Amino acid sequence: MKESHIPKDLDDAIDILRILYRKEVGEIEFMDEKEFRGKSHMVGGMFIRNNWFLWWHENHPYKDAWPEEIPPIVEFFHEKGIVHGDDISGIIMTSLHRDLSGEEIDLEGQIKHYQDFWKAKGFEDGIPK
Repeated sequence: MKESHIPKDLDDAIDILRILYRKEVGEIEFMDEKEFRGKSHMVGGMFIRNNWFLWWHENHPYKDAWPEEIPPIVEFFHEKGIVHGDDISGIIMTSLHRDLSGEEIDLEGQIKHYQDFWKAKGFEDGIPK
């Protein structure tokens, strides 16, 4: 495991993904955001969920495969009330698309979107636990 490749925050994640997606940048920046989110969920999104340990939680059962300490990117999102691995990767990939397209990332709005989703599912504070 190379923890040095795990980003510390959203800006760092975007910088890393810009390198990983360097050949597709021209394609992505002209792609519709919804289309990109759909296409990236099972490829790029799965890659970052697995390699950046976005499903990390205390007392995880993967003692030999996962870091003992919370990865910085996971801590970054947990502090903002985003704890679900799919939500974290969704925000990261949406932010990458917006950054490449020259749009405002609107992290606060993205967080609100996911918290509203979880509130509608019965989690009063918008955080699935």
